Amino acid sequence: MGTRSGKYGQIDVGASTYGTFNHWTMSEVADAEQFGTFGGGGRKSGNVGQGSATGVIEGPHNFAALSSLVDIGDSVTLKLYTSTTGGGGEQYITVPAQITSRDFDVDGNTGAKVGMSLGWQSNGTWTETG
Repeated sequence: MGTRSGKYGQIDVGASTYGTFNHWTMSEVADAEQFGTFGGGGRKSGNVGQGSATGVIEGPHNFAALSSLVDIGDSVTLKLYTSTTGGGGEQYITVPAQITSRDFDVDGNTGAKVGMSLGWQSNGTWTETG
């Protein structure tokens, strides 16, 4: 498969598409443990446990839409699209998540549009489609 342009991304929160989001990240990690043994030749072995994911969704803040959509501590289902069109068909990751932070970015110096970001952590098994 060739590369894709992020311009075809999208973010759904539950049944709602919050149209002004324009950036998302997702980091997958696994609990990892290292341990040494007397017969290990001075080198540690590793063991990988369960996985989790964290991320951020960002964009200009739409005050009317956001206040009814999500708050800190809410459990949501995120649909993080890598492609909705552009020859790749719909490709997305569905993540049951909890909202862990809400940040706002206001710049009185430039008057730039108020930005917003939501931090999240996975709350169960995520799936990839497409």
